[in-house]
Amino acid sequence: MPGPRTARRDAVDHPAPDLPERYELGHPFGQGGTSVVWYCFDHVLGAEVAVKVLRPGVGEYQRKAFRDEAELTAMAAGENVVRVLDAGHDQGPGVTPYIVMEFLDGHTVGHRIAFNGAFPVDEAADTAARIADALSTAHEAGVLHRDVKPGNVMLVDGLVKLIDFGYAASRRHGLGLDAVVGTPGYLPPDKARAFRNALGTAFARRPPSTEQDDLYAFGVTLYEMVAGEPAFGPAPKKTLKAQAEGRMPRLAQVAPGVPAELDRLVVRLTAKDPRDRPGSAAEVRDRLFDIAENAPHRIVGTRGVPIYQASPQAVPEENAAHGVGAATSEAAARQGAGLPLNGLVPLSVTAQGLGAVQMGSAKESRLGPGRAPSVEHPHTAPHRDNPARRDVGYLVQPGATTEPRL
Repeated sequence: MPGPRTARRDAVDHPAPDLPERYELGHPFGQGGTSVVWYCFDHVLGAEVAVKVLRPGVGEYQRKAFRDEAELTAMAAGENVVRVLDAGHDQGPGVTPYIVMEFLDGHTVGHRIAFNGAFPVDEAADTAARIADALSTAHEAGVLHRDVKPGNVMLVDGLVKLIDFGYAASRRHGLGLDAVVGTPGYLPPDKARAFRNALGTAFARRPPSTEQDDLYAFGVTLYEMVAGEPAFGPAPKKTLKAQAEGRMPRLAQVAPGVPAELDRLVVRLTAKDPRDRPGSAAEVRDRLFDIAENAPHRIVGTRGVPIYQASPQAVPEENAAHGVGAATSEAAARQGAGLPLNGLVPLSVTAQGLGAVQMGSAKESRLGPGRAPSVEHPHTAPHRDNPARRDVGYLVQPGATTEPRL
């Protein structure tokens, strides 16, 4: 069975799941503290799939969070959102939960930036418009993603997919709205202040999650795509301090040729006061499509070259990813750095049309395949400063200590 050549079965400290007969078990291509993702073939759908399996022996909190992730990802279904195809429990003695998702043969926006540098302006606006569409679809369903960042957006065959709803919350169900979650560098000021308090063990009032939190993180992601570098530095505590004080750098300062309307949009998205941010992701999506149509196809970020000058010899063949190179090298880099994985990314997508929700608006034709950004070295691992070191999410539950995302 073809698939990503990323990990031998004996290299994963997790027994093979006893999945229903329809799934032909392939091999694992990623693992974290609480789950393992397996490459499988679904004989009913006739499609490659990614099956995320919870590790045996985890606590009830992790089991509930895993069930919530499946439910919320399904609720947020849309053309630019990773699709859940099935969920259940395996047939082994541990009754282990699993989530089946479409298999994505692509790379993350984070790796696109790391290996190629800044996006050309038109590609950045077009890609960002599709991320905003995913957020609009999720928000309309009452789902807040709460961990929007370059590492949680996949690029594949001209498609853009928002992935990893492991931190998501639901307005309709009240799932986890009182927890502060996210990744330093992409947190809005009020949540950054809550994180700083948690790090100092002085638990302050934690404002509930809102759609404007996702828009702020999206704005920082858009900044990074155009600038070719993060808005904040690699040190989490310094980053949180800058974010808590609302000291977001201006895009035009690092990308002098950025169109004025795009610069102004990033300013609005990352405003310190949530009331000054755009009213909805749909509004942002439409504005970005307009910008993309008129934007130049040129790089304006000062860092228009890759962080990594990687070569195909940078990693051994058996560790180089095939199809899911971005996620696998990102995971390996985090483990190599002694950091927990930020949730196993359930990668996806070949079975087109299954449960997909099409946009029923005038923008429908604009949501076809986009300007697929290319990645020069997708199958290699970085060998210098690793952005994965600063791309680790955290969870702060009421009355609990700060926990790194596993």
